[in-house]
Amino acid sequence: MQTKATVIFADEISKLLSSRLPINNSVIPLSIILKTMRYHLEDDELSFKKLYSEVKSSEIGARIHVSRLVNTNWIQIEKSTHDFRVKVIKPTTKMLETFKQLSNEIKAKVPIYEEKRKVLNFRKFIKN
Repeated sequence: MQTKATVIFADEISKLLSSRLPINNSVIPLSIILKTMRYHLEDDELSFKKLYSEVKSSEIGARIHVSRLVNTNWIQIEKSTHDFRVKVIKPTTKMLETFKQLSNEIKAKVPIYEEKRKVLNFRKFIKN
């Protein structure tokens, strides 16, 4: 039953991400967005080479989604601070603010998830 609660929670998070991020029925933009945020939060630079090696897509497919995310102001391209020849992907203010809101909404759902998990465990306990 705990698995059921986990699946329900994951489904809720998936719906939340789909409603707030420009995913467009594809995991590629979601992957690009999450990699961009992860590197940003780790204070590291996400080069195109790193992105293409980590995103499970063709380079052309990833480029198309990167271009769309740039054009819709979700990510920005800058020169690396370490090597002027390298371009890196950074989150925009729009993305940072969206993730701040998502973080608050997900935190609000965690107690609900915990409560559902307890209820499901209690139902399982009663059946036995």
